[in-house]
Amino acid sequence: MKTEIWPEAMAGPGPSGDEVVESLMVKLDRLRADIRINPELNPTALLAHTLSVRFESGDLGLDDLRGLAGTLIERAFSRRAMHLRRYLGIGGEADDPERLAVVAARWIDEAPEDFSVTRALLARPKVGAVFTAHPTFGMSAEASLIMADIATGGRDETALEMVRERLKDIGHAPDGDISLSEEHIRAQQAVIRLKGALADFNRALIAAARERWPDDWRNLNPQPMTVASWVGYDLDGRTDIGWQQMIGLKLSEKRDQLHRYRARLEAVRAMEDADDIATGLDAAVARIVMALDHTERCQALFSGDLSSIVAVAEAANALSDVNGSGRLVNGSEISAMLGEMIAGCAADSVAMALMVLRAEIDLVGLGTAHIHLRINAVQLQNGINQLIRPADTEGNAGRLQTSRLNRMIAEAEPRSVNTRSLMQEQSTAIRQFILMAQIVKHVDAETPIRFLIAECEHPFTVLTAIYFARLFDIDDRIDISPLFETPIALESGARMMEQLLENDRYMAYVRGRGRIAIQTGFSDAGRFIGQIPATLGIERLQIKLARLLGARGIEGLEVVVFDTHGESLGRGAHPGSLRERLVYVLSAVARRQFARAGVALKHETSFQGGDGYLLFANDQMARYAAGALLEDALTVDGDHTEHVRQASRTERDPLYRDTDFTLDFFLRLAGYHQRLFADPDYRVALGAFGTNLLYKTGSRKSIRQHDAMSAVDRGNPAQMRAIPHNAILQQLGYLANVAAGIGTAVGDERDRFVSLCENSERARCLFSMVATAIQHSSLNTLGAYAGIFDGGYWISRAYNGNEASLGRPLSRLSQRLGEDPRHRGMMRLVHRLRRDAIDLHAILDRLGLDGGKVPTATRLELDMLHAVRIALIKHIFIMAARIPLFANRNDVSPEQVMDLVLNLEIPSAVAILRDVFPDTVNEPGDVMFLEEASYASSVAGGYHDLHEKLFDPMLQAFRLVREISIGVSHHFRAHG
Repeated sequence: MKTEIWPEAMAGPGPSGDEVVESLMVKLDRLRADIRINPELNPTALLAHTLSVRFESGDLGLDDLRGLAGTLIERAFSRRAMHLRRYLGIGGEADDPERLAVVAARWIDEAPEDFSVTRALLARPKVGAVFTAHPTFGMSAEASLIMADIATGGRDETALEMVRERLKDIGHAPDGDISLSEEHIRAQQAVIRLKGALADFNRALIAAARERWPDDWRNLNPQPMTVASWVGYDLDGRTDIGWQQMIGLKLSEKRDQLHRYRARLEAVRAMEDADDIATGLDAAVARIVMALDHTERCQALFSGDLSSIVAVAEAANALSDVNGSGRLVNGSEISAMLGEMIAGCAADSVAMALMVLRAEIDLVGLGTAHIHLRINAVQLQNGINQLIRPADTEGNAGRLQTSRLNRMIAEAEPRSVNTRSLMQEQSTAIRQFILMAQIVKHVDAETPIRFLIAECEHPFTVLTAIYFARLFDIDDRIDISPLFETPIALESGARMMEQLLENDRYMAYVRGRGRIAIQTGFSDAGRFIGQIPATLGIERLQIKLARLLGARGIEGLEVVVFDTHGESLGRGAHPGSLRERLVYVLSAVARRQFARAGVALKHETSFQGGDGYLLFANDQMARYAAGALLEDALTVDGDHTEHVRQASRTERDPLYRDTDFTLDFFLRLAGYHQRLFADPDYRVALGAFGTNLLYKTGSRKSIRQHDAMSAVDRGNPAQMRAIPHNAILQQLGYLANVAAGIGTAVGDERDRFVSLCENSERARCLFSMVATAIQHSSLNTLGAYAGIFDGGYWISRAYNGNEASLGRPLSRLSQRLGEDPRHRGMMRLVHRLRRDAIDLHAILDRLGLDGGKVPTATRLELDMLHAVRIALIKHIFIMAARIPLFANRNDVSPEQVMDLVLNLEIPSAVAILRDVFPDTVNEPGDVMFLEEASYASSVAGGYHDLHEKLFDPMLQAFRLVREISIGVSHHFRAHG
């Protein structure tokens, strides 16, 4: 069999990695064809077994598998870079060195002739980019830059060569333990590049406006989009960020932005035609220098050792000294100085440079970007419990409590706070409001702050936030935004918003702010009810909100819809383009509904972690990403001609007209996923290895379960975050949260469903996501992983007799795994998903969509990656089964160590084994024993052979297992 599957020349000098890959692809393809004859054949499992046998026999070494895996990972890296190129439109028909100028010209060409109307339109951002963190830093920072360089400068025929040349000394692992500080640095790099692209756009926009309105153009102050970040300010699910850190980060951002303003002003001062405003420029620079001195002093204090009350007081007093030299909290002070110079300078080029700078100051104020603070609804509930006890234990307050809270809002007298207030406050929610009050008073008084409430399911929670905002006198500076992501929130979110719109206190608040803000969470919603039902549920919520506002005749308010990542195969992994992603999360129909309601709409979208930041990894990519956002901004306004045409066509879409059928389909599909996620077999699969196949890819915890938990407990989706949940599905080979359930939900209505998809642009858009997921998915792969835990496989392998030297460890594994629930549970899940997939493939075939039945080269390479990793895991298991038994040590038994290995907790297992079997026995060198002995213990010098032949190789194999995980994620173009 080995000659059929694996080229003999692999052992020793022979074919290159590419030649081996091509040979294996041919053989895998043949095996897949053989499934028609033998339906029980599993090509991935068979290849993994063959590799394992040859590995254990010595025909292959770890370096051979490392070389094969490296070739496959390099190819995946190259393909991902090329997808990134297409995703942003680089090198296509729209490729143009003046990309942003083309978009800017379109903005001006399509603007109303009336300059006053255009001026107002351009002053209101219609889109926004939000940089969020979370653990998706699956590549090192250097590898990300290499991928970006290849995406912008490579071609398919040269990309792989560039990958190999530049990655050879880097490897495929992410950077070491990624801290919040590192995440903040990388987020700020993305922010700076996007703002640079935005400045280029504004420059081109102003130049085009000068041609169209030669007498009025200097009165423009374009604000086409906002830039925001919550890195360092998000407390949802984490307790490791203190108020001191947040103030320190905000001050560092203020410092960096003031440096940017200073450099930009000095560049204008150096322009040949700027002499007539030299005095004004010098004054502005001097003001910023003074502010910089104060900011740097405060930032140094807040970033220092604050373990003593004296140090805290010194930092706080420096920050709050209203008479301090250089203190600046109003960006409008600098903006006004620029406004006078813009009106007074003679040279258009100088005026234009100042206008671009003023636009940035008015956009982000005294910081690099807007900031978003986020906490959980439970934290707000705990904060208000001190004042109002809810009517029930669920925290859903009744009419009496809501009425009381309304009176409290109306009667609230603003309270003054200081840094001592921050130190003493024990409530997380209240402390965040005090923190925002301090930022508004002492750092940036004018730039709005977004306050996000995760898992918000009741109007009382939003009113609680309004009360605290009013209590601390910041209700005119913060935008309170409920996050709709749980099944309850998606189902009742429209009713919740209706109740808020009926509330006088809420309406007074949003009218004071001029906007209503909501956030939708695709990632967690997908974890609760599946990705496709989540997309449909969020769209229904958006449409209902628009209709609700229209029915109430609410005018003069802007609605901000912030869509967070996670709606597809992973962060940044939409199968089409960035433009298509933006319409996917906020459909043409939803946009048109807001326009019909007469409500101004702003659409914000997130770029999350390493995968999201990748779009801004160099200046060229940032320009293309900004171009996509700014093109989309033209269609956010539902009255845009092209958009009206598209929406009119879409509103005839049967997905929106045949509501009884589509709603039934939605409910059946959501119900399928809810049952699936609660199924013990699904949880066994998720918990088979837990998160141990994954590197730690960020500072936020993934809620890692205790070692002693069963696979069912480890795999409970409710106990893990959305990112590791999605990432584990990627690593096990089947994206059940996207692809599963369609066939079951369609049921006997296949013809009707196919007809709907054939005539529905929106349904085909959603179904293309399913098709892409199924193209990357393989139930054979999931079954191959299940086979690792099959005691019958191990005893059959021992019984075969071809591996006589492994008889004992193979038998030991068989006995140990004989009652393990993972094999049976995972295979039951495979069978369940396969029954559903039969109908799914039939539907895809009817629609002419590729469901992956005929594998591409990419898919075969992905199968090979899984096979190599399974062989490595088997090697680790076999080595563990060869470890000698030992007496319990520190309450740890050999069985517990074996459990750690079978869960792939390899570093923990090896650490225990090294303690039980020390490499050397240390004795004081100056001790002499007078009595002689002729006997010497065989282990007096330690267990060096065990370390060299078992413990060290286990760790080496495990490192390669995780490196392969990075390669798998490249196929999905994202981590989780």
